[in-house]
Amino acid sequence: INKKYNIKCCVFLITKSYLFDDVDFFIDHYLNYCGFDHIYILDQESVCGNLKEKFKDKKNITIDYCSDIEKNKIKWFQSIRNTAFLNTHKNYDYCFLVDDDEYLWINKQKYKNIKEFLVFLKHNNIKQYAIPWRMISYKSDERPYDRKQPLVKDCFYLEKESIPSKNIPFKTLINPVYVSSNEK
Repeated sequence: INKKYNIKCCVFLITKSYLFDDVDFFIDHYLNYCGFDHIYILDQESVCGNLKEKFKDKKNITIDYCSDIEKNKIKWFQSIRNTAFLNTHKNYDYCFLVDDDEYLWINKQKYKNIKEFLVFLKHNNIKQYAIPWRMISYKSDERPYDRKQPLVKDCFYLEKESIPSKNIPFKTLINPVYVSSNEK
């Protein structure tokens, strides 16, 4: 495989963060640990204050806020926003669509960062890749806003046997060029 592919990739996050540490940890994880180029954050009523102001000097972080109409819980809100995002970001080779409680972990023995994995996808003409994920829960009935550490450090993972559904939840790495919809 030619590892010299020039891959552009981003993360689109819809958040209701409860702690600044959650946002900081999320950004550090996806930009530094995973190696994504850019993070787009859609803030859906988080209690972290003005994220736009906090990250105004960061060129690889873009913050947007939900409209008042969206805050009233439009049916299919997440699907509509994800599709609209993909339709307006076709300059990326791959986009990863996540919530603030979903983290991608890379097998660093196999791939140095996400781009090495995306080179594999591009080389094999794979336009969309589904990644199974594990659910997390808060410790001892703790409320999200009572936590003292970032979510990923202050939670536990549920085993497949404890999930009542037979459906396997997944997240998608997708090439937005192949997404077609009227949503913008």
